[in-house]
Parts: sequence; C-alpha cells; structure tokens
Amino acid sequence: MMNEGVIEQAIAWHEALKADDADWDAYMQWLEADSSHRVAYDQIMLAEDAVDRNRERIAAILQPEVTAPVSWWSRRKFALAGTLGGALAASIALLIAVPSLRQPADTIYESGATASRTIALADGSTIILAPKSRMTAEGGDQSRLALASGAAYFDIRHDPQRTLSITANGYEVSDIGTKFAIDLAGSKSVHLSVSEGVVSFTVPEQGKVSVGAGYQIFARDAGTVPQPVRVNPDNVGGWRQGRLVYENAPVELVAADISRYSGQHVVVDPSLQNERFSGVLVIGNGSQLLANFTAFMGVTAKSEGDTIHIRAARR
Repeated sequence: MMNEGVIEQAIAWHEALKADDADWDAYMQWLEADSSHRVAYDQIMLAEDAVDRNRERIAAILQPEVTAPVSWWSRRKFALAGTLGGALAASIALLIAVPSLRQPADTIYESGATASRTIALADGSTIILAPKSRMTAEGGDQSRLALASGAAYFDIRHDPQRTLSITANGYEVSDIGTKFAIDLAGSKSVHLSVSEGVVSFTVPEQGKVSVGAGYQIFARDAGTVPQPVRVNPDNVGGWRQGRLVYENAPVELVAADISRYSGQHVVVDPSLQNERFSGVLVIGNGSQLLANFTAFMGVTAKSEGDTIHIRAARR
C-alpha cells in the first residue's frame, strides 16, 4: 500500500505547482528521489480526473450529515482539506471511501508526425493509426474506442460474442469482425470505407446504415443518414502504402489529409464544399500534395497567415 506520507507530499506538490512561482526544480528533485513519488503523483492526477467526471455524485455525497462509517485513511484525508487544497483532498477521501467513484483511466494511443503506429489488441485484432492521429480506449476497454483525430485502419478478428464500438466526430461505427478505415475531416465529417465484411454506421437520433465490403460513406450532416457508394476495396486505407486514393470524395476530406501529411493548415472555400475529387496523390514527404491536388482539381491555393485557402480558379 502506498505510504501515506508520500501521498500527502504528492497532494502538496499538486497544489504548489499551480502557483505562478512554483519551484519546478525542487519538484523534479522530489519526483526523482524515489520511484514511489512518481506513482503517488500519478495517482493524484488520476483522482483529480475522477473528481472532474463525478462532480455531481461527489456533491450529493458531500452533505452536512455523513452516516456511513469512514476509515482512518479517509478521515486523515479530510483533515488535509484545510491545508492541501480542500476540494481535491476531500474528494480523494471520497474516491477511497466510495469505490464506485473510482474508474479506470482511458488508454490513449497516438502516432507521430511522420510515422504510422500499429496497435495490437488483446483479442488478436490490429489497428493502424495514420500519422498525426489519436485514439482512446474508454476506461482501458479496447472494445470501446474513440478516434479523436486523424485516420485509422481496423483489422478486427471475427467474434460474435464481442462488438467493437468506435465513436468518431459524434458518429458511431460498430462491427463483430471486418476490415475498414475511418478518416476524419475536421471536427464534423467522417469517411468510412470497408474492404471486408459489414460495418454498422449510426447517426445519433437519426438511424443507422449497414456498409458492406466495396462501399464507403461520407458523413458531414448529423441530421441525415448517409447512403453507401461504391469504392474499390483495394484502395481502403491506401495511405498504408504511401498513397491517398479518392473515389468521388468531398474536397474537404482531401484538404484534411493534405493538412495531416504536409504539416500545413489547409481549408476549403465554402464555394467548393460540394465539389468531389477522384484521383491518386502520392504522399512522399507531404511537400508536393497540395501542388499536385490543385493541379489535378484546377483550383488555386493562397496563403493567408498560417492558413492555406483552396479556392476555385478565376476564369
């Protein structure tokens, strides 16, 4: 069991580091003095996250009258409230006294700026994250995933007893075993393409649609359920082979991919949002993606500050 004195020190440092004149050198010396210090500090950070996620429940428990017995450990932590950040210390006591408030932390998967990352799931499935992508497993549960940014290719082992659920920009993708790719365009759009099996795509409060192998959907209007359209299964997740293959894709999706691989912030003029693009762009180091796309599409690209705007070419 973690030494109580170390926990108290971790709480004290957690509060001290909030000050503008915090002594970071002293904190680093304390952190590196003993391996238990880092473990304790991590526990405090996890506790604070649990507090944020359970504020209403904690508020209901923190009533003037407490009838449930409280352990010596909990009383000790309540005593810290006056000197070590009252709300946090009291809430930590609650997290210890009320096990239902303690929840496993999310597992975060991230890829680098230029390289993809392969994630091996416990059931033998694999996920490949495209560069500059981020995904989380809720509470460490690998069957409940959320693609927060970028793109990912899923090779999921068939298991009728398990359903994999992935949220992406507010939409939900689920299956029991198949191969498919999800690509996020900005904060609202989703591109789903399937190379093997059948995937269920759900628009909250609107309905769902089944997407089979050789089909794709582009979703950017949360008020409607998109309809699947044809795609070559061999082109699904083409970025794994260093190429971006588009078949009747929205221009904003292409712009999002160019942003990811080139490191530039590329946006599409509203007048082009309904335009579609079909073609192949070789990723390389990303430097030629924008020039090649504008040449193929017959559009212009203009820098304004840190942003590159794609607009229709003047006639």
